[in-house]
Amino acid sequence: MNEFTQLVRPLQSQITIDSVAKDCPSEGFNYPTFRQLAKNARLLLSSPLNPQVANSYHRLFAVANSKGWFVSVKSPSSGSGSDSSHCHSELIFSPLDELRAASEAAKPDDETLFNPKRTVTIPTRANIVAFACGETKLLVGLDDGSVVVYDTSSLFTPGTNDIQPLARNQIQSSPLRQILPNPGTEPNLSDLVAVVGDGKVELLNMQLESQGGWVASDLMTQPIAGKLIYGRIL
Repeated sequence: MNEFTQLVRPLQSQITIDSVAKDCPSEGFNYPTFRQLAKNARLLLSSPLNPQVANSYHRLFAVANSKGWFVSVKSPSSGSGSDSSHCHSELIFSPLDELRAASEAAKPDDETLFNPKRTVTIPTRANIVAFACGETKLLVGLDDGSVVVYDTSSLFTPGTNDIQPLARNQIQSSPLRQILPNPGTEPNLSDLVAVVGDGKVELLNMQLESQGGWVASDLMTQPIAGKLIYGRIL
């Protein structure tokens, strides 16, 4: 299934905006307060990544709360002495409790990199990581416009063995803009993910097979198209 529906902007806006400024009520709001721990200490997960495409979307850290693990994109030069311009990346994985412990133990001016439980090397630079399908799958967007999917049951284990993606799909030739998993639990819907490219949004299942999508008309800007589509699939 690879049919795309064209989106057309309504001739008349269906949103009414009140241009009269109003004071914000002082009651009824509980503003959150934040407290920074170890203000002079930082936990380093990677050396500087220096993205090559300045106008692309980057999401280089993601948390799987229900599994208790996280993933982060790491520069291949981190700790290896290689040139950071190399066109590949590393994905690092560790339990969240170890990340918290390392953060609490971080010392000022200590530039030692975090030691993860697992590292996976991918041959192309990554610009997006996102968990999907109840955090049982990890989707990785690459700078060449493709997306790959991994089984997290293999990633969320300590080890050094090589882990290959379950599938790969070439969406376009430039970096993807967003990868948006469906947070719902409905049958036949929870395994869908919206991949936002240049002027189109494509729905993929966890085998990265196309389930259709939407394409922006000439009158619509690409960011608006992405926002509209994501609202519809949820």
